Amino acid sequence: MILNDGNVRCWGENYESSLPYPNAGHKPNSLGDNIPLINLGGKKALSIKAEDHSYCVLLEDNSLSCWGRDSYGKIGNNGVATSNPITVNTSSTKKILDYDVGVEASCVVYSDGTSACWGGGQYGSLANGSTADVRNPTTQLGDNIYFNKHGSKTPISVFVGRQSCFLYSDLTSRCYGPTRYGVLQPVAGLYGDEPSELNDGLAVINWGSDLILSSLSGGGGGNARTCAIFTDGRVKCSGRALAFGTGRSFSTNGPGVGTNEVGDKLPFIPLKESEKVTQVFHGSS
Repeated sequence: MILNDGNVRCWGENYESSLPYPNAGHKPNSLGDNIPLINLGGKKALSIKAEDHSYCVLLEDNSLSCWGRDSYGKIGNNGVATSNPITVNTSSTKKILDYDVGVEASCVVYSDGTSACWGGGQYGSLANGSTADVRNPTTQLGDNIYFNKHGSKTPISVFVGRQSCFLYSDLTSRCYGPTRYGVLQPVAGLYGDEPSELNDGLAVINWGSDLILSSLSGGGGGNARTCAIFTDGRVKCSGRALAFGTGRSFSTNGPGVGTNEVGDKLPFIPLKESEKVTQVFHGSS
């Protein structure tokens, strides 16, 4: 959590150096002021993102500080877990507009309309036209990284699970990665692993007719999914199927895989008629 003075406290299981101190929150005397502050070098935190035992904080000087599990180099430490926050090597000239940390990768959106992703590339979710990992903070990150220009679109936010999804200023969206993990495309497969699928080479997601996107969110773990909230308060989700009201096992693909499950054929999440959704939160299952 971020406190009103800009400091950060975290608690839970200290798995793979996800905390700079032993487990916290499991006993009454391990809460409150007994939880040490995260050492952010005296800088105030503006926001915090977490996924799969990894944490990243955007600081007041526009730097990104991360710690915890570093699967595939997703916190920018060359695959080495650390309990001490490190400063991620991001662009030396661009201002961070949004960011997220996922299961195997992390992404930032810059105010100039470009984005950059690092970590595991096996699914194409780095949106750089390759399946190679990007993990070395000296030779592959910072100004050496691939900056996705997104063609005619301007990204304003990003979320990362096992996929990376961008919401654009015109309220359309694109996702990179595997269809089985919530990348909504009519043909099953990987998207973002080929140069031809970058910029305007990748079609925007077809959520259905007469729908205006309000926000995107997603979950990671083995049950990655993508959910879209629309301005009328309704929700559609694609990816692993647990809790979607489909009756499918969580281990099956879909909804949202194949021509029969995109656009108007992708069902809304069933809710009471009077209910309007403003936010969706995702756990691992």
